[in-house]
Amino acid sequence: MSGSADDGLDLTDAVRLLRRQLAAAQRDAQHSDVRFRVGEVTVELAVQLTRTGNEGR
Repeated sequence: MSGSADDGLDLTDAVRLLRRQLAAAQRDAQHSDVRFRVGEVTVELAVQLTRTGNEGR
């Protein structure tokens, strides 16, 4: 992933991770009696900004 643990997750990594998890869930359910089709997926993300120092001031 692009950011460090302190940086959180950047948008590219978040979307990539979501895609991987959806694909894994579909694979895991291939032989299950209960399955769901994935249609359109809407994602709502929150952004948090923090300042860690006086850099650039």
